[in-house]
Amino acid sequence: MVPFFDAREKTAARLLDVASALDAGLPPKTALRVDEADLKDGVAAAVVRAIPGLDDVDLRILEAAERAGDLSAALRERAEAKLQHAGVARDLVRRLAYPAFVLAFAVVLSLWLASVGQAGFSSKAVTLLALAPLACAAAVVVVVRRARRDPGFDAARVPLLGAVLRDAAELPYLIALRGLHAAGVLIADAHATAAATSGVAHVRARLAAATEALRRGESLSDALRERAAVCTETLEILGTSERAGDLEDGLGRAAARRRDVLTRRLASLGALAGGIGYVLAVVSVALIVLDFYGRIGSRIGR
Repeated sequence: MVPFFDAREKTAARLLDVASALDAGLPPKTALRVDEADLKDGVAAAVVRAIPGLDDVDLRILEAAERAGDLSAALRERAEAKLQHAGVARDLVRRLAYPAFVLAFAVVLSLWLASVGQAGFSSKAVTLLALAPLACAAAVVVVVRRARRDPGFDAARVPLLGAVLRDAAELPYLIALRGLHAAGVLIADAHATAAATSGVAHVRARLAAATEALRRGESLSDALRERAAVCTETLEILGTSERAGDLEDGLGRAAARRRDVLTRRLASLGALAGGIGYVLAVVSVALIVLDFYGRIGSRIGR
């Protein structure tokens, strides 16, 4: 078991265990196996401290659910999210493992052949092909880091990765807003807290601007639409639910939709990355074979 996946799954299992204990009527200190003093900041804070692998976004979501009296459901939802993330990451690694192994083997073989004088153009060509996916991975890291920190950077415009980042930015916001709204927090105050859970700075800034509009009395869907803070699908779901007077249900459905779409997009990116890696591996091996036998043929022709 890869440690990263194992850690995600252990976190999910612990969350489900605590949710089950709370549903069974056990007191929080028993469910979490902590002292009473550890609960002084609330059960949600104690959960985040007691279970490794939870972050500030998890804390905000669980605190909102605790206020709403729906903590066990939120724990199960966070567990499901952790399992989904681990599953998507495992699928990505599975798709990339074989082409990465073949590509690494091709590089080693090419360098070895070059060292014994049996490789020509293939040595440099294969090395460049191997560096291509590393450069792409580095570019992804740079884009994600900038998206998290720079409010002026609209990550949604980045090809392929932009839609994933946008969905990932919306999902925690929708979950937190639903929990706070269900807890009876005023929509403007709930929105201000939920907006801070978004992991993309550009989306977070637009959500913050929508908070000011809410304080002036605008509806949630209008405030979000005017500032292009969320995607069209989310706007349509929220607009319909607001008109029906059931915003809480709309927020839940919008969050479920974004989670499903995000999972599929990540799976598609994984399939694309795996396919590209496989093509690079095949091309690398073909170059080595052609170069090797070409050199042998040229020597025989002499």
